[in-house]
Amino acid sequence: GNPTQSYRTCEPLRIVGVVEDWEGHPVELIRGMLDSLEDLKRRGLHVIED
Repeated sequence: GNPTQSYRTCEPLRIVGVVEDWEGHPVELIRGMLDSLEDLKRRGLHVIED
């Protein structure tokens, strides 16, 4: 699923290939992002940039 609706198109997309050599973000960077989101939540700021 796509619960955040992070991608939206007016027309269907055609998948034309697979990225096989993609490297994800380092664990430390992801942890920092998640910690920042938790801090916003604790402060009552439910911020989502659309």
